Amino acid sequence: MLPAKLRLVTLGTLTILFVSSTLGQSLGTHGTDGALNVGKEQPALLTSINGPSDVAYSNGHLYLIETAGMRILSLDVRRETATLILAPPIDPYTKDNDRLGSPFAIAVSQTGEIFVADVGGKLAQVNLNTHSASIKRTGLLDKFPQVHAMSADPRNGTILLTDRHALLRWTPRANELTKLAGSSTRPGFSGDGGQAMGATFNWPQGLAIDIQGNVFVADTENCRVRRIDAESGMITTVAGGTKCDSTGDGRPAKAALLRNPRAMAVDSHGNVFLSEGCRVRRIDSDGTITTYAGTSDCGFSGDDGPATKAMINADGLAVDKDGKFVHSGLQSQSHTPRRSRNPPHLYLCRERTSPPGGCSVVVLTWSVVGATSPL
Repeated sequence: MLPAKLRLVTLGTLTILFVSSTLGQSLGTHGTDGALNVGKEQPALLTSINGPSDVAYSNGHLYLIETAGMRILSLDVRRETATLILAPPIDPYTKDNDRLGSPFAIAVSQTGEIFVADVGGKLAQVNLNTHSASIKRTGLLDKFPQVHAMSADPRNGTILLTDRHALLRWTPRANELTKLAGSSTRPGFSGDGGQAMGATFNWPQGLAIDIQGNVFVADTENCRVRRIDAESGMITTVAGGTKCDSTGDGRPAKAALLRNPRAMAVDSHGNVFLSEGCRVRRIDSDGTITTYAGTSDCGFSGDDGPATKAMINADGLAVDKDGKFVHSGLQSQSHTPRRSRNPPHLYLCRERTSPPGGCSVVVLTWSVVGATSPL
């Protein structure tokens, strides 16, 4: 596999374009210095983002939750623009059932519907026309919910989310919420080789669903990635073990160790990406694990060089699952593993350490071994 390149982008270019912000700049909804008017599109070059927690990709757009700014932005890959689609709440911890608090996790359905969870466990849908959030559920199955991750099933639009140590499945249209696995109040590690409903987790903070509906869970405090089979419902560990470390590159993922995996993404070929914070690792469809970006130290360096030499701190991951990507005004065609000129892209949202609180969106591109002429 050819070495990946790590570049900062304002989406669609391969140069440093996103501007790091201060907290004051980021919180504004009017004015200059990177602040946005709600619903107004502006060049991404002029846009500041601050303290990300989650990112989702859909149809040429990245949807980004800005934790410190408590707002949601849409980044248009084709137009290289940014739009503030949801302004910060008046009260981030509001108990008003008609209002969304500070957003924390996001997922986009296969039809482009945007769903978010706030810090209090309310579930809502974002309306791009009115730039508002419509509350769909005011609570989850248990008291004191804490949602850390969401992911949309590409087959049917149902939403998976974590609530502390449990995995839940939400059907937005019917507004039905059921437990898939785990217990929100009891952390642990059990269940491998059996039905997911009987499994336990310890603060899972990442979810990804492939095109067959198989679910990948970053079981963060157990230092494992686990898989729930779409057909059988059986849960297994695909990477990680009894120790928390970052080892095993070039070997089967089952023999590797992970260090507190967090954000996750999966592409259309079944390659799974996971963030360990300072590293992004990739589990190929054949089960081999490698470091895809980052080193043993977190930081901010290495732009325009090999991704494995760069220092990162990745909080969010997204991948264009359908193999199509709009880049510098050129749209690639869908491809097979051996026929690609414009490869898929993995997006990282990473937090700067200097100045503090800023964020850069990073694009990683990869090429397929033995690539031939484009279709």
